[in-house]
Amino acid sequence: LMIRRPPRSTLFPYTTLFRSLLNCVLGKESELLKKLKSHEEVIEGFIVMGSFDLIIKVEVPDAKDLRPLVTNKIRTLPGVRQSMTVIVV
Repeated sequence: LMIRRPPRSTLFPYTTLFRSLLNCVLGKESELLKKLKSHEEVIEGFIVMGSFDLIIKVEVPDAKDLRPLVTNKIRTLPGVRQSMTVIVV
């Protein structure tokens, strides 16, 4: 399952790109991916197999904006067990 948003316009110019890898409660992958899609910073996401259950692509205006997003909006979603976030260079 993949959820993709259209590219950002110049009216909403994000500059910093991250990937977050998430482990979630068994059987909640699709539900959690839909909830993640509700955050405008999440521009696409995939259900994957392996060490993690979901991979999401996140854009924020500045790297300092990532921590509040991950800490307050993503990790607090019901069903998220663990996350790892990496910057895309």
